Amino acid sequence: MAKDTHKSEERNVRSDATTSRHRADLSLIISLLALLASGLTAWTSRDALRFNKQAQADAQKTAIFAQFQQQYLAVSGQFPPQLTDPNFRPVRDSGDYDRLEAYWLFCYSEWYATHRVNPDLFGDLWQDYYAPLVGDGLDIPSLRYVFEDMVATRQLDRGEWGAFLAEIARIARDEGHPLPPNLQRRLLPYSKQGS
Repeated sequence: MAKDTHKSEERNVRSDATTSRHRADLSLIISLLALLASGLTAWTSRDALRFNKQAQADAQKTAIFAQFQQQYLAVSGQFPPQLTDPNFRPVRDSGDYDRLEAYWLFCYSEWYATHRVNPDLFGDLWQDYYAPLVGDGLDIPSLRYVFEDMVATRQLDRGEWGAFLAEIARIARDEGHPLPPNLQRRLLPYSKQGS
């Protein structure tokens, strides 16, 4: 009988050891599954965060674009009727001159937002959209006249004004219609700052 008890105890010990191993294996499997689930949750959260950041960036770009569109409509709605007349050269400080100058001040707002406010977010708007439109504006003789007059007469070292005018001069040069040499020389100190 002692032998049977001993065998029974051995079986119980083996059974307990096996049960313990199964429990340890089960605990390990549950831990691994929990780790995988945590990793998947972290990966999904990261993707969701990236998507939300991109959606916010797109929304900000859309908002600034819409704002500038509204401002442009207001500015262009005030252009003088002789805007496209190749001989139209309004006198400085006249109403017509001021309305054409408003276009360049508006362009400065576009440039400043895309180059200084948030260049990482808005910078491509300048190159892809606004700069080509500015190039079109330079093809209108009356707007070009006012721009060149501003370069010749404005104090360039105030804030970002010189860098902005140099960027517009670069666009003119890149399109094959550079400013007169005396105006290019005037903008030379600012040419590297704004592009």
